[in-house]
Amino acid sequence: RLRRRPYRSLVPVARDGGSANGSGSSAPATTAANVKQSRWSGTFDLLKDGYYRVELRNQAGYPNQSMEEGKLDAIVDEAPWVEIERPGIDLVVSTPVKVPIFLRASDDYGIAHVELAVQKGEEEAFQGRPVESFDQPPRSVTQVVTLDLAEEALAVGASLKYRIVVRDGKGSSATSRDYTIRLADESKAADKQFEQYETQTDTFREKLAELITEQDKIRESAEQLVEKYEPLTEKLEAAAAEAKQDVDPADPQAKPAPLKLDEETTQQRDELRGELTQLAAQENKNVELGKQVANDLKQLAEQANNQAFLPPEITRQLEAMQEAFEDLAVEPMQQLANQAQAAAQPQEENPPLENIQQQSEEVQKNLDDLQNRLEALADAQTESRTDAETALADLRRELMQQDAQLTASDLAELRDFLEAKRADLDTLQGSQEELLADATKDLSERGFEAIEEEQTQLDVDSDEELDSVRDLLDRLRQILGINSPWNVAVVGVGRLGRAILSYPGFNPDGFHLVAAFDLNNSVVGETIGGLVVRNMEELDQVVAREKISIAIVAVPVEYTQNVVDQLVACGVKAVLNYAPMAPQVREGIRIRNIDPVLSLQSMTYYIN
Repeated sequence: RLRRRPYRSLVPVARDGGSANGSGSSAPATTAANVKQSRWSGTFDLLKDGYYRVELRNQAGYPNQSMEEGKLDAIVDEAPWVEIERPGIDLVVSTPVKVPIFLRASDDYGIAHVELAVQKGEEEAFQGRPVESFDQPPRSVTQVVTLDLAEEALAVGASLKYRIVVRDGKGSSATSRDYTIRLADESKAADKQFEQYETQTDTFREKLAELITEQDKIRESAEQLVEKYEPLTEKLEAAAAEAKQDVDPADPQAKPAPLKLDEETTQQRDELRGELTQLAAQENKNVELGKQVANDLKQLAEQANNQAFLPPEITRQLEAMQEAFEDLAVEPMQQLANQAQAAAQPQEENPPLENIQQQSEEVQKNLDDLQNRLEALADAQTESRTDAETALADLRRELMQQDAQLTASDLAELRDFLEAKRADLDTLQGSQEELLADATKDLSERGFEAIEEEQTQLDVDSDEELDSVRDLLDRLRQILGINSPWNVAVVGVGRLGRAILSYPGFNPDGFHLVAAFDLNNSVVGETIGGLVVRNMEELDQVVAREKISIAIVAVPVEYTQNVVDQLVACGVKAVLNYAPMAPQVREGIRIRNIDPVLSLQSMTYYIN
């Protein structure tokens, strides 16, 4: 199966001597010197679908036995594609600055050359300047090119035009649209707008720092309340346990009686409720400040799209941070305020101070993590004005470190929680063994009644611990997005695709392989891993019917972009790509590229 390339050569090979002849083929001449030659070759132009066969003749003129015809499927060689993602508009600048040009390009066979072409006068021709050449042309390129206006000696009032030109390995080329840069001291000049944006960013950072300081006061107050009222909490827990024992376990509607407290304990609880009311009031103020910070971040993210010099990668990160701030800061702060307010109410006989402290610590940790990420973006934003490529490389490295630290922190918290639960379950097991020992010692009716009451209470305590573990598992499934099943399609059933389809570990984790597709008609109709391989022509229909939202792509690199485009067009929202390339997808589509080389580089980074 070959792809159509203009004047592509096919090389038939024989092992028994002779010459290669056939329609459209060229054969090497037969001479006495090469009669014993064991390898012959011939070529023909592959211009359309068809069949071929090779005929070899010996010196006596006898042909070989006719071979089975080979089938050729020709696929059109598409021209390269290129666009300038940013600035993406005509610019006015007030000073001869460095203008970063962010480009995207792709080709079905790979981009071999990238160049920047500049025109300094209307009468002059565009002058091409090499940017990069690739020994192994990638199918997609995302790159930043710097146009230094000082080096161009652009005078005030003058302008120039520029474009990006890309070429594949066969001479086909593509050119972006032309953009103009004019040097003029105007208020709306792109460099002045960027300076104003930097000032807005600094103001936002100051307000975020203020919020974090105020929220840290809440965390300290919650910690002090736990320490100050620890003796009171122990008395309330003991009173609650005593009240629970008086409840008839046979009556599911029965509720514990009000706690029996002495006057001093009641007074201390009233004082605690007063302090919790103050804590809730202060947290509500922080919530309002948090909403202001979230609104400022939203404005920064929206204005980022209009900043000609801001790298698109930073813009996308800001948009993601704006959504994350609501989920990780504003909403948890509101939950904390609600917890404190509810704990201060008279109907809450035993205020859950430890829960409030844990929530305050989680909010503080989230704010610190968000600040670290936003600081990295702000630093990259500033650095990008002088060296955009280095700024983005530093940003990726910093974000990778932060992600690794967050993962390690989350796993440590999970480990501590599980160890605490294990200790609780060990305690319950010890209580159960003691109860069994008591039962063997006291066989009187009165003894059995006491043991039955203790067993009932032990069952209640065990159920509470198991419920907390179930809640943890449900929360983890929700965080990982596996609390509901996901239907998955596999495209490409070569060796890797067959291994994926045969792997039994997807279903237990909520990923259901429901469809398999392949470009090769020779495997369509086979049953692999319980699924019938379908033709790609059925993709749209099957994706809709099976409600497929995730696809695993395991096709050759030259087909990957086209397959991903088809999947996205059919409504697939996420793609796991095993081809050694990075397909381009529109905003809102999640794609994860599995590249062993990058994975190894990531590991060596941490080893160093």
